[in-house]
Amino acid sequence: MVWEIVHPYVVSIIARDRGFERLVFGFLRSLGTSYRLMQGRLAWLGLVQAVLLCATCQRELTFKVGSVMKRANDVPQCPGTESMVQGFLVPVERLNSGTNHGVDGLITKVSLKDRNGQEFRIKFDYVNREPSACVTEEHNKEVERLIQEDKIHFLLGNTHFAFSEAKIANEAKKLTYHCCFETDELFKLDYPYVFGIANLADSETHQALTSMALEDSIAKLFIFYTKDFRYATQACENAVSYASSQLRRMSSKFQVLKQLHYTSANISSNPSFYDSVIVEEALHSGATAVLGCDNTLNGFAIARALGRIKHRLKAIFLTLSPGHPEFAEAVGPEITEHILTSSSWHPKMLGQGDSFFGRPEQYASAYQEATGSLPYFVPALASATVVSLLFAIESAFNDCEFIDPANLDADRLLYDSNAIRCPNSTSMVPGSVLPTTGYDMLLKSLSAQSMSTFLGNVEFNHFRRNIAHDPVVLQVQNGVPEIVLPLEQASQKLIMPIPDPAEKSEIGALEKDTFIVVVVVVIAGTLILLSALLLVFFFRRQHAQTIESLLTIEPEQLQIINLPVQLGTTWESGKARLRNTLVALEPLREIKYTSGEAASPNRSFLTTRQSHLADSKRKRSCGGESEAASSGHLTKPQILDDIDLESLQHEACTQDTCTTSRSVNGESLHGTSVHGGSFSQRRPATSPSMPPIHSVSTQSLSNNLPAMSLPSLAALGAPLVPKRDRPQSNALNQRQVLDLVWRSKNLQHPSVVPVVGVMWSLPGMPANIPVLVTECCELGSLTSVLDNQTMELDFLKQLDITKDLADALAYLHAQDKPYLRPALTSKLAGVQLNKLVRAKLRVPLTAFLSVQGNFDASHRHSGCLR
Repeated sequence: MVWEIVHPYVVSIIARDRGFERLVFGFLRSLGTSYRLMQGRLAWLGLVQAVLLCATCQRELTFKVGSVMKRANDVPQCPGTESMVQGFLVPVERLNSGTNHGVDGLITKVSLKDRNGQEFRIKFDYVNREPSACVTEEHNKEVERLIQEDKIHFLLGNTHFAFSEAKIANEAKKLTYHCCFETDELFKLDYPYVFGIANLADSETHQALTSMALEDSIAKLFIFYTKDFRYATQACENAVSYASSQLRRMSSKFQVLKQLHYTSANISSNPSFYDSVIVEEALHSGATAVLGCDNTLNGFAIARALGRIKHRLKAIFLTLSPGHPEFAEAVGPEITEHILTSSSWHPKMLGQGDSFFGRPEQYASAYQEATGSLPYFVPALASATVVSLLFAIESAFNDCEFIDPANLDADRLLYDSNAIRCPNSTSMVPGSVLPTTGYDMLLKSLSAQSMSTFLGNVEFNHFRRNIAHDPVVLQVQNGVPEIVLPLEQASQKLIMPIPDPAEKSEIGALEKDTFIVVVVVVIAGTLILLSALLLVFFFRRQHAQTIESLLTIEPEQLQIINLPVQLGTTWESGKARLRNTLVALEPLREIKYTSGEAASPNRSFLTTRQSHLADSKRKRSCGGESEAASSGHLTKPQILDDIDLESLQHEACTQDTCTTSRSVNGESLHGTSVHGGSFSQRRPATSPSMPPIHSVSTQSLSNNLPAMSLPSLAALGAPLVPKRDRPQSNALNQRQVLDLVWRSKNLQHPSVVPVVGVMWSLPGMPANIPVLVTECCELGSLTSVLDNQTMELDFLKQLDITKDLADALAYLHAQDKPYLRPALTSKLAGVQLNKLVRAKLRVPLTAFLSVQGNFDASHRHSGCLR
């Protein structure tokens, strides 16, 4: 509660609000203090103000850094200096503003501390003096002004005037830190105030030359370089020495055919110097590879000239210029493709990073955000110089003690030996303390520096030259410089030799690489598809085997009570016990079974007969009397015995209109009379004019069977084909029978006889007749009960039987999948009675044949019984 009152006043005090007295009085009033006491407490509040200001203030040390550079990248005498200045500015502005401090663990607010914990935040004041011309005299004048007038503490070196400015700065005892490429001769002068962060020029070309020597098609090398740029001169002279000595021992075929060196005067006197001199010399020498060393600006012009003979070369290496992000766009994508170069930095370098910029790709993002352009090795080297100097300052005074921190500034810290007290680690007397300056401690810290930065590792030799950083080899691929060497840093594969554009790289309408990718994808897709098909086949086969084991019943599993008995052309069911359950054994007489492959049920006898009947359909509704009832009778019993009446019944019921009554001596087939009582089967009428269903005795039906009239077939003129002469197109193999049994087993209804399984052979039965194992209905079939008159079926029992059959038929009619053929014939042979005198319908397997054949869905809506 108190803090909520005090907090806004404390914030205002810290901000040094001019209305301090007014705020104090307001604060005291809020605490209920009287006016007299207010004046007495002002002194205490003033002290509180001073303590708060001291506790929250941020002490800073600002170091002055400077450079002398012409801010232009296209000046021939000093190219790339604008990129150097940008590289210096990006870390300086990041340091002073503290941008992204704490983001991803980065520390951009850097402070130095002494051993007592006195902390000062480091800031840089960067000054760049721009000479009127890129000449040594003008450059040196600006360097002296930086030292004398701007009072800089550190000089950021200019590569183009390294020797002259290093001498001036060293005499003035100012640290000169070179960012970019310079020769070893400068550092061999052993100036104690001169440092360099760039890698050695001696090994700049070694990795690329080694790759050329290992390529059999590259044996002749042409080298050219400028004498105006010391770094370029040293790089190519070392390449000549390396190729002539070590590579010669590696490959006896590899040799340097010719060297060519030139100056800016040669280029000025001959505007077409690169075409008429360098390119012609490469052609006349018969070289298969060229290596050129020049600055970035001249490298663009050299690449354009070499484009004319690129198809004859197997490898091209140029220093500096191919690493520039605008190289491919400025010269041309086709010309620059596959050109090699060496670079000190690339955004895709691995294993590098520091706490200020982070990884190489993070530095690239920060540079692009600050300048709007992509960095390359020159600004990266410049930024790394500032970061290295910053970390050297941060760690230089960790073991020292600031004597008067309240009055400490950057000048006193660096030049006043009385400002700090540091132990002399080199003294022979342990713990002795000798006077020293902050500049000495800084130089010592920088010399001992061994760290990782976004540029790479930094560690200096005794000449104060960075020896821990190794360059990478870049190759322009698809217009972008990519790392190809060393292999642990590579982002793309090295392409050597350069592909000959005259060779056809297309296959049909596709490029070679695209064609290979397409082929690989197609093959992979095919293999995946085949694997999927094999899996589907395997699982289906496994499923089929499971179904077969579930449905197949072996004779050993049964305790036979009585076998099925053949009664003329029909069979009477047998009985057995299966796992202590009474089951019925019904021979599958309604289908033809063969152990081999059978013709498809689509071509069944029923379908064949249907094509004959379709020409002359009867034009009457279901349930009407036959129009040709008196057209003729079959008088030869032996012919009738050969006719499959049940098949004909099914056939007639599969027409668009179906006959529901057969006339036998003027009687109907749809009912029977037992002891004067009537038992009628009725189905829903499809027409209001449907005639009533008459009843007839089953006994009279069997007596008059030889004289049965077949008016429907006689009237249509279709010949009756004996069963023995019909084609056996109804024959089913074991798999098809199993499929039918499985579908039958899936019918689950209290009024439908459950199917248990199937037996392929039963001792005492013909081998080609499978036996269907079903639930046993104790009273047998309804037909046998009626014919044998074993029991009296009163009206209530008849009503129960009729209701059970209606329920079964309603269930079968509701089956959309699969569609069923007629399941209830006029003979009522499939109706079974259990011991409770309740009816169950045994659905014949032929009712499921429509699932495999072309079955018209309209059959489901016909008026035929099922």
